[in-house]
Amino acid sequence: MLGFMNDPDAGSPSPTPFLRSADFRVIHPFEFDSKVQGSPASAFAGITAALLSAQMDGVAMWEAPGLRNPAVAGAPVVPELYYEELLPAVRRFLFGGKSDGTVYIRLSRPLVTTVFRNGLDVWLSEGKDGRVVGPPSGPPSARLLPEAAVELFLLSSGIGVLSVQIGIEANARNPLSLDRVQELNYRLAQRRHKECPIFAIPHPRLSGRLVGSQLEDAVAKAGEPPRADLPLEQRLGRPGGLFTLEEWKDVLLSPLESEAQLRDAQGQFSLYSVVTFGHQTSWETSETRAPLAHFLSGMAQAEEEDHAGSLPREISVPNELLNSRHWAAAGSLAAAHLICDQWPTDGRGHPQRYDGLRGPTVLHRYFILWLLAQLQRLHFLRSVNDVAAVAQASMSSSSTPQAQGIRELRVRLLEFQAKAYQHEVSVRAVHNRYYRLAQQGLQIEPLFDRVHHAVENLDSVLESRGQTEIALGQSTLLGEIRRLTAEQEQSSRSLVDISKEVKANVETIQKIQTKIEYVEIFLVAVYAVELIAHLGHAFGFNNDYVGWSILVGSTVAAALAAWRLLSGQPHLPRGRTVLLVLIPIVLLLALYLISGWVWARHGKRDVAATSPPAAAESNSQHP
Repeated sequence: MLGFMNDPDAGSPSPTPFLRSADFRVIHPFEFDSKVQGSPASAFAGITAALLSAQMDGVAMWEAPGLRNPAVAGAPVVPELYYEELLPAVRRFLFGGKSDGTVYIRLSRPLVTTVFRNGLDVWLSEGKDGRVVGPPSGPPSARLLPEAAVELFLLSSGIGVLSVQIGIEANARNPLSLDRVQELNYRLAQRRHKECPIFAIPHPRLSGRLVGSQLEDAVAKAGEPPRADLPLEQRLGRPGGLFTLEEWKDVLLSPLESEAQLRDAQGQFSLYSVVTFGHQTSWETSETRAPLAHFLSGMAQAEEEDHAGSLPREISVPNELLNSRHWAAAGSLAAAHLICDQWPTDGRGHPQRYDGLRGPTVLHRYFILWLLAQLQRLHFLRSVNDVAAVAQASMSSSSTPQAQGIRELRVRLLEFQAKAYQHEVSVRAVHNRYYRLAQQGLQIEPLFDRVHHAVENLDSVLESRGQTEIALGQSTLLGEIRRLTAEQEQSSRSLVDISKEVKANVETIQKIQTKIEYVEIFLVAVYAVELIAHLGHAFGFNNDYVGWSILVGSTVAAALAAWRLLSGQPHLPRGRTVLLVLIPIVLLLALYLISGWVWARHGKRDVAATSPPAAAESNSQHP
């Protein structure tokens, strides 16, 4: 027993329960965005591959365990306490190993052994701004157990959770107290803005247990501890090599930084703690729970040991009595479990029956339920930021790309809701009760409602804005169509006028061409007459023969010329064209012949009338 804790509301002091052990998980939530262009699945696969290929001192840093498969001997496996009682859908999401769910990897066993060796000494309030500033000022405040685990949970949506599991050694030389456990819980949550704890593999120079020649002999055997200003890689794994969780976190995530841009999700580490009490304590009555209400409230909120905290006998965060030996509480920064043994330890001080399994069960099986709620919180918080980014971008640009972005957010939200935001996650009722308690402590339901309403509202705004833009665009398009239609009508009218003018010009040209062709026909006939006349005169042909040749030749030449020149006109039939030319020629020739014949006959009569007197006179002159 460690003494008594006075309850101001109690008439007499109540005994402080015996603390058997305290285990912690220090949680670092973060966000990341791939630096590699490409599909989200391929980028996420590249990030995972970079982590699994990273090495430290020639040793692989991370390994990817799978679900237990008896056919693969020696393969790293996921602890069965994590998944054996989860519903299949949740199990696939957390440990399916697919790029659309959660990728689970853990620090390789050789590196865990190198860093923790046989346990680490812890000095509280010795670091500053997340760094080691010098040797500790006194002996260590506690000793960590060597059974440690470092795990990493990555979501393809850009969410990550780093978990470092550590336990406090408790024995006669290192007894635990409520104040010391709460102080350690508070200090483990500190990163930069306040003093933080530092860790080191035990070294005689720092332990404070040896003095004088014994100390010098031990230091000569172990060597001097490495300086605090050396790079962390030269301090890790060496006795007396001091480091902080902030420094170690940066080394653990350094392979991820080469492939992705990292952002802290919060300014402090989150805590998941399991405090185990002896069989003398139980939570069956309010009287037994009341003395520890203040302690549980402080643990679930990562408060200092001397923080004013909640009222005595009251707890100010969501909490539930899961059974008479298990009391749990959850806040926004931490979750705490107070569990008790049912039976006294055996003769060698070991827990009996289920007491030895209660601690690991709460540390693993219930942690996964809290982790699922934590992943929901981180995913919804990021979704809120994404909605805000889309809303801000929509103020300065077209709503079309932003509408597409908000629809993608809606799809991702629905997918995550189907895979990871479910009402029940386990086959055990008590696990589902704790899962809902964790959701209540992390404010998951209000956060989901906030995200859902933000997406719906922004989608409605962008849709309304898009419809307005479409209406304005349609109005502008209609006006442009009307303008183009008017221009087209004006062009059509102009084309009609031009066509009419062209048609008139063509008709005029056709008439002129026809007249010119008539002249050409006449010229052909004239040339024929001239040719026949010259040939007849040159060869001395008879005048009658030449005359008739002129009549026939000129007529035939005119007919041939008319046939060749006028037969190509589409508006005149071919036969009609020739007749139109020949008829005037024939009529003119007939008129010419008739006139000539009449004139010749008239001339002969005149000659006959005047011929006798001339002849008589002539005869009278010649006897």
